[in-house]
Amino acid sequence: MKDQQPLPEVIPPQLPRLDRLRFDRPRQMVVAARDLLMHALQQACGGRVSYVQVGAHDGVLADPVHQAALAWGWSGLLIEPHPGYFAALGRNHASNPRMRLVNCAISDVPAMLDLYHPTETAVARLGDYIRGSASLDAERLRGVLERRAARQGLELMGDEIASTAVTVRRLDGLLAETGLADFDLLVIDAEGHEREVLRSFDLSAHGIRAAIVECNQGDMQHEAEYAAMLRAAGFTVLRVHSDLFALHPGRLALSIDQVLMMLGLPQAAGSGD
Repeated sequence: MKDQQPLPEVIPPQLPRLDRLRFDRPRQMVVAARDLLMHALQQACGGRVSYVQVGAHDGVLADPVHQAALAWGWSGLLIEPHPGYFAALGRNHASNPRMRLVNCAISDVPAMLDLYHPTETAVARLGDYIRGSASLDAERLRGVLERRAARQGLELMGDEIASTAVTVRRLDGLLAETGLADFDLLVIDAEGHEREVLRSFDLSAHGIRAAIVECNQGDMQHEAEYAAMLRAAGFTVLRVHSDLFALHPGRLALSIDQVLMMLGLPQAAGSGD
């Protein structure tokens, strides 16, 4: 095995875009990068990985951690504000004592806020995919649903967005309450509220090795800001399709071979060990 080397540091706003490489489909790139990160964490932690997931939904739908956590017995603090999705999260993890589930939203200011989400009428018409689009930003959700409807040659109907009042907490308070001082992986999928989640606790205080932060649906304008916050806590940052992958080189070093694998690039003949 070659010497472990950290990923090169990247300075925002010009983050390298792995989706510019020659993958057949963006999905292949995302899966390759995700699997590399999960395997690197499993190895670095000796199989005892802990993670915090903000916006866990039902714990399965479009979840980047679910398969690895289930296969390797990881422990997690899973946070989901929508009461219906939280109920599904509880059912999916009912027999898993390693998971702690909390029904709230995360932001930098504690409050009670409206969570906007598609109705079951909208889900039935536009597909299960849109269940993952619930947001504290009503206009963001409307934009997602309108684009989804347009792709199907439809128009958004007046009764396809609902709201539910949810408890909003800071992440630092929740971590203190649960006694979770340190964890290895942070996953944030807050549908436009990622910045406020990052502001709600000290990124440098919990020994985090890696983070996956969603950055899509108009959040590209905030990419440099998200990356700057992560870099200030010691992380290097890459864009992987619609997510930011952040790795702390002092806690999770990847070899050149592993990086090549993530990028989907073949090694030259004779470059093996």
